[in-house]
Amino acid sequence: MLEQIKAYDVRLVVAGLPKNMDGTVGFQARKVLDFIEELKKVWDGEVLTWDERLTTVSAHMVMAQKKTKINQRKNDVDKIAACFILQGFLDSIEFKKRKEQDQSR
Repeated sequence: MLEQIKAYDVRLVVAGLPKNMDGTVGFQARKVLDFIEELKKVWDGEVLTWDERLTTVSAHMVMAQKKTKINQRKNDVDKIAACFILQGFLDSIEFKKRKEQDQSR
């Protein structure tokens, strides 16, 4: 991952944070946070976490609607979930911009 970050001159990484349904940080989320700490030791870019609860469920729903074969779903579910995470982050930026514009009027 670090090679790709450097090759593409990435300045920001959005990392999905798999919180528990009650919002607490569990084992998997702790692993992500530990990974982020290690990444920050070797890269000076910005890392933001994004709550990824239910993105895998949403990805499975998309795959079911597409009638994707079960054996192919495993490979595609994580990719689709990552798209939901990124889209949620991008939507939040747009929402913040619009909110700031409305407040400045």
